[in-house]
Amino acid sequence: MNTKLFRNLNLAGVFVLAVLCVFQWRNESCLRGELGEERKNSGKLSADIAAREKDLQAALEDTAFFKDKFSSAKEELETVREMLRAAETANAKLAADRDVLLKNEVILRNAVKERDAVLEEAKKRLTEFAAGTKDLTDKFNDLAKKYNGVVGALNETRRQLLESREAENETRRQLYKALGKPLPPETSPKTAGK
Repeated sequence: MNTKLFRNLNLAGVFVLAVLCVFQWRNESCLRGELGEERKNSGKLSADIAAREKDLQAALEDTAFFKDKFSSAKEELETVREMLRAAETANAKLAADRDVLLKNEVILRNAVKERDAVLEEAKKRLTEFAAGTKDLTDKFNDLAKKYNGVVGALNETRRQLLESREAENETRRQLYKALGKPLPPETSPKTAGK
């Protein structure tokens, strides 16, 4: 019985060992397949890693390039900001100058209106003065004509007076001569009018 038990136990052990070997063999073949797949995947992953390292290197180079671009863009931005500040300052100054000019324009327009009003008043007065002056000039010319007429008449009267005195003196001379008397000192016609 012992032998039978050993045999059966041996047979069961062989059977268990065979089943274990089959499971081990299946497990190893699965593992070999997985290992092959893993090797394939490892090659792909290595290629991917190499590609990614190249991409990473390119990205690092791009990062350096973009960093330089960013720095230069930042400097340009600062320059543009300074220019903008200067332009805003200039714009504010121009706006202030414009406001001053607008105020001055209003003042100038008012001054021009006042000047025009004064000129209009002066023109009116000059027109009135010219009309008055024309009247005065006409009156003066009339007066001058009358004066010239009076002077002419006075001169004519003087001339006639002198002629009459000379005629009187001539008559006197003839009378004294006819009477044989000496002539008294004669009154000259020039001194007679004085």
